[in-house]
Amino acid sequence: MSDRMSEAADLLREPEQSEKVKQSRKYELEQSPAEALTSEMLNSHQSSVVGRQWSVVSGQSSLWQDILWREWRNTNDEDYAEHLFELIGDEPVGHEATIINTLLGMLYGGMAGLLIGIFGTLSQPLSSTVWLMLVGIGAALGSGGTLLARLLWQRQLSWRVWLARLTLNMAPGELGLLGGGLFMMMVAGLFGWLIGLSGGLGHTIGAITLGILLTTSLGARLVGWMVGLGREPNANHLHKYRGWWLWWRKRPNGIDVEAALQRACEVVPAAQNKWIEVLKNLGQRKKKQEPLENLIAHLRSRDWIERFTASYLLAASGGEAVAYLLTIASRITSPQRSTAIRLLQSIEQETTARLAEDANWLLCPRCLACCDSHTVSIADELKFSYYGCRMCGQSREFWEGDVVAVLDTAMGSEPLQENGTVRINWLARRELFDFHAVEIVQASDEEVERFAVQVGNDTDPLRRSRYKWMHCVVGPDCHLSENTLRILGSIFAEVIENR
Repeated sequence: MSDRMSEAADLLREPEQSEKVKQSRKYELEQSPAEALTSEMLNSHQSSVVGRQWSVVSGQSSLWQDILWREWRNTNDEDYAEHLFELIGDEPVGHEATIINTLLGMLYGGMAGLLIGIFGTLSQPLSSTVWLMLVGIGAALGSGGTLLARLLWQRQLSWRVWLARLTLNMAPGELGLLGGGLFMMMVAGLFGWLIGLSGGLGHTIGAITLGILLTTSLGARLVGWMVGLGREPNANHLHKYRGWWLWWRKRPNGIDVEAALQRACEVVPAAQNKWIEVLKNLGQRKKKQEPLENLIAHLRSRDWIERFTASYLLAASGGEAVAYLLTIASRITSPQRSTAIRLLQSIEQETTARLAEDANWLLCPRCLACCDSHTVSIADELKFSYYGCRMCGQSREFWEGDVVAVLDTAMGSEPLQENGTVRINWLARRELFDFHAVEIVQASDEEVERFAVQVGNDTDPLRRSRYKWMHCVVGPDCHLSENTLRILGSIFAEVIENR
């Protein structure tokens, strides 16, 4: 599990209570994971609106900004990406912009020095020292000029403007045409160089060819700069270039993204016009259990807010949504396949962080079965493990604590939850369920023996493994025969009589 998921797991754990389970309590967080993580962020940003302005590229940005950059970089939803960029695009760049600009200036300066040397060698040969000197001077001047410009005139350069300059502020198609022309010139030049070498004109033809290549490269940069000059940076264009940067950063999980968006609503004015309402609506809909078929259909909606909300509601649905998502993920040609795989990964991360540690002590109220790990796969290529009820797979609602199978004619049919224990009356059900101990308060020998027969014939492997170490307590008001006690002793690890 990554460091971020370890942090999320810590946030997902509730503080220890004197009573693990209280009446009518579901195994849910009093504070949602996103709200818990937001609280952590708020504490770390009390004295600053912007927070820690560290480098996103180096992986040291302030927490919420780093999360949103990674989400923007990895999402394929252009509309969603555009609205994410509104939250982070106007943040000032860090030291990495200076470093990259300096390196680019060094590159183009060195190319210019090399070009001067090439044209100089056409009149007379140059020594290697002169070549190195020309390239070195060009690189120094290029990097120095770029650094000076950055320090004097670009102190407040934003990510939006800087990324646009890196891409010449051109649409992907325009840059593609420019790159295509450069490639054709390179092929033609190399072909001419080979002809020159075979005809004994290698020195002259080689110099001319290399000069053409360098001139084309520098000219392409100049033409690109002129084409993009005066344009407003386009967020959609920048997102299409995302494969060029932050490619090593993995997409964050949904809990972190939701928390980062809530944090952004606190500190970024641009977020308040759109995201506050979106997150409020998401929170309200999470309290309901919408039909999963409808949410799956909304993944194809033309409205990006509906797509965004549906994906987060599906992730929050946990194990119940897995079968639906597997169907989509198994279709290679489905446009929503990548979304379904991402949601399966989110369910795996979230349920593992929230349920794995206490799985044996969590009981599904629907099936009266404990929580367990489930593994699913997509055509033996991708495997996912998530935690949910071992019978129905749901991972939203659990009772927590020791489960005791009670035999008591005076007890009602409703389970009782008190003092970290869930007590369920077998006499009211006459069917087995997952439990950790047995307590016989008041029951006849016949009733106890029927229970013992069910347990003895139980074929469920998990329950059978528990019987070997399970205790059975017989209350002082229950007077069982020696034969009945002997039967119980042959099934359970120990029979304790309270006289």
